Amino acid sequence: MIHVARIAPFISFVVISAVAHHPLRADLTPDTAPLIEAARTVGDVIPKGSVRWRLGIAQAPSGERTLGVELMNTWSEPIPDVSLKTVWEAHTPRPAVGMPGNVGGLETGGYESFFLRMTPAGGESLPPNFPVRFAYECTQFAILQGRAAMMSPEHHWIALCTNGHEFDRIPGGEIAAHLDAADTK
Repeated sequence: MIHVARIAPFISFVVISAVAHHPLRADLTPDTAPLIEAARTVGDVIPKGSVRWRLGIAQAPSGERTLGVELMNTWSEPIPDVSLKTVWEAHTPRPAVGMPGNVGGLETGGYESFFLRMTPAGGESLPPNFPVRFAYECTQFAILQGRAAMMSPEHHWIALCTNGHEFDRIPGGEIAAHLDAADTK
């Protein structure tokens, strides 16, 4: 069954629910049945902690410094389509900047995918027992440093992703401590 609710003249909210007749759950109707989202991803089967990581400072050919991340897959299977993103959550919602049409929305967090894969071996996958290095885009490094210094550790991290889905993370406290130590060198 499909329900369409009009929230405003230009916004529709669509809820799709299916309820089969069940003699023990006659109380369930399309309006009372729980909405269930079920999607199994590769990230669901990767054993937690099977990817070791190490932070470092990478140097671009131009001489600029940036954050480097080395990943090592200790699981027996290659992990496909591996990428990294910086993720943050706002302590409190704040006015969104740069929204088209000045709609007055609130930002509660976001992510950026500014990591570049530096190790060509393995294609986009993370092969078992082989170090793969990533470097953060140099032009964005100062923004990353500022965010790490400004936000509490539990509100930012580096997400380790497969097929765009997070399966593990590097905690914000580790990132901030590493960036602080890098500034003193």
